[in-house]
Amino acid sequence: GRGGMALIQLYRATGDERYLEAARLLGDAYLRWADGDPYLKQTAFSPNEYDLKTMKRSQRPCNAPVFYDGMAILLSNLYRITGDERYRDQLKLTADALAKDYPDGYTTNFTPLTKSFVYSRLMIALAAAQEIGCGDYSDIINELLATFRELQDTSGGVQDSGLIITSNT
Repeated sequence: GRGGMALIQLYRATGDERYLEAARLLGDAYLRWADGDPYLKQTAFSPNEYDLKTMKRSQRPCNAPVFYDGMAILLSNLYRITGDERYRDQLKLTADALAKDYPDGYTTNFTPLTKSFVYSRLMIALAAAQEIGCGDYSDIINELLATFRELQDTSGGVQDSGLIITSNT
């Protein structure tokens, strides 16, 4: 997703069609991988996700929002630039599934220390979909914004991780 977003930006900045074509290749690869399903099959981040005998990836659908924010932005941009409905249709399918799985933007699967990371990814994916008319996800987006207000630090930033800095003296 992020590589595709960079290609879109390069295309916009230069007008060079090669960047758009490369972004389309990434978008089309994503469409093939999704294969008409709202979620990608689980990517393997641990040995438990592979069948070690066949070395095949798990086929479990993955609904973690962290996998969809960059691709949502890529698909929405490809749709706006090319008018190709396939990009919009896939984004709508995924955004509707995320909205169903996270109806109030909240899940207990994430610890307070990872909330802002995961929720920001969910909000980005839903906002990209809403922007091109895939649906109205504003209730969920507003719930996520309320969560960010709760996580806001006095410095103005959002609390994100459990890093603890200690003195070595």
